Amino acid sequence: SPSAAAGSRRPRLHLIMEHFSVDMQPMLDRYQQRLENNNTNGSDGHHNSFSENEDAAFEELIRSYKNDYGTEGHDLQPYRELLQLCRQTTTKGDSSGNKNIDIINGCPKNNDNHSGTALCEIQVHGGFIPRNHAARLNKECPDDESKRLFFEEMSSS
Repeated sequence: SPSAAAGSRRPRLHLIMEHFSVDMQPMLDRYQQRLENNNTNGSDGHHNSFSENEDAAFEELIRSYKNDYGTEGHDLQPYRELLQLCRQTTTKGDSSGNKNIDIINGCPKNNDNHSGTALCEIQVHGGFIPRNHAARLNKECPDDESKRLFFEEMSSS
């Protein structure tokens, strides 16, 4: 029933960061999704630890942020723990299937209904228009009508 399904869902917090533009959402979604078999073995064939997998995922996020998009230019290192916390709250266990991991020391678990998952899922969103569009808006749209047309064009693309 819909009410039973709604009762089993974890609450979700949406975190909008100015460091990411809306066109970066696919990159953020990839970062926050972890497949059950993702990075279970390193290139040497040995099992990677949970923290090694998290470090590799964060390094891939930084690489993609700089190389695939390269428009915002913020230093993400000061936000590493926050971004990793958000990533960890969107998963239900580590790559070995262990459901009783600590998200970050002191983060509560809801063992009643969700066996070791965080009480609240934190989804990261890019919330700003891309820098090149913001520059264009600032340069080419001096009045309300030109701004309206600009946003109409942005909404349809």
